[in-house]
Amino acid sequence: MYHPDFFYFDGEWDHPEPFWKMKEVVAYYYNEAAKRNQEVFVNDRFGSEDRGKHGDLYNVEYSYNEASLGILTHKWSFWQGIAKTFGYNQDTDMEDCLSPKEFIDKTIDGVARNGNFDINVGPTAAGLIPEYEQYPLLKLGEWLKVNGEAIYGTRPWKIQVEGDARFTSKDDFVYATFLKWAGDEFKLKSVKPVEGSKITMLGVPGNLDWTWNEENGLTINYPRQKARPTSCSYAWAFKIKVK
Repeated sequence: MYHPDFFYFDGEWDHPEPFWKMKEVVAYYYNEAAKRNQEVFVNDRFGSEDRGKHGDLYNVEYSYNEASLGILTHKWSFWQGIAKTFGYNQDTDMEDCLSPKEFIDKTIDGVARNGNFDINVGPTAAGLIPEYEQYPLLKLGEWLKVNGEAIYGTRPWKIQVEGDARFTSKDDFVYATFLKWAGDEFKLKSVKPVEGSKITMLGVPGNLDWTWNEENGLTINYPRQKARPTSCSYAWAFKIKVK
């Protein structure tokens, strides 16, 4: 018998929860899993007008309300197709897809906000992912080879967003990932490094000079003679010791 770890409910919008008997379904699912000591979870699509009220994981599609702390503090997942629709669409071309920059930014933003970015691809009937969907996936992979330390195994920091920066944390470090290149100086008011902290940009050898004061916060200096790191194209992550 098949025992799934995750039940993803969908298509609930036509009727309220009692019509679908979702509470009974979920109770049965939890109880059966408990007999096997199996850890399971469900999403929040119990019935019309019920999203964001129940479930272990809230699902959001294509956009989310940044001011909705109920979504951003509860475990949540951002769902979007690389192309304009879920599944294969023969009319799709490159212009209909997320650019690598959009794709990478959404991934960084979701992780910083205590969520996941779950991407949908539409393979052909032969099981092949079209090249126009492969391209942003490959570019994300290239970016993660350099900057994965700021994503994998991290947790949201006490502050998630400051301007163009997104924050994650791991052990004694904060990772500040800038979605835009700031040039010679990268400024942050939210982060105070510990005295003597070494600050590095992932993918770039050597430590960077920095200053901090009460008025201006943290300024990280990127020397003009250093070329912009092409290995980190699209977003740039700094590793900062804070405790």
